[in-house]
Amino acid sequence: MMRIGAFAQEAGLTTRQVRYWSIQGLLAESRTSNGYRDFSRSEIPRAHRISDMIAAGLTIAQVRRLAACLDYEQGVCARERKELETKAKEITAHIARLQSTRELIIETLRNAPHIDENQ
Repeated sequence: MMRIGAFAQEAGLTTRQVRYWSIQGLLAESRTSNGYRDFSRSEIPRAHRISDMIAAGLTIAQVRRLAACLDYEQGVCARERKELETKAKEITAHIARLQSTRELIIETLRNAPHIDENQ
């Protein structure tokens, strides 16, 4: 078992994130006799998946609904598959927009004359 600070550091999170996710029922914790939170090292991959899902734009409520599927080695829940497919499409569209914007910026830098502001 690991105290919250060690768990957060190893998972690449803040203690605030770990505490909140635990309160939301996304991470399992136990309590020591003096009330300290303890986490199992085996929860770290789950914490990474939660972090990845939030970074991809899912809300805590959506992640909570997917909680049973976070250990996806066991399979993705059929009832949540559609939501994940929709989110994947949204991410793909967002990436395409970002790539297009990046290309526009590169093209502008390549072709626009440089203006010296010190003159």
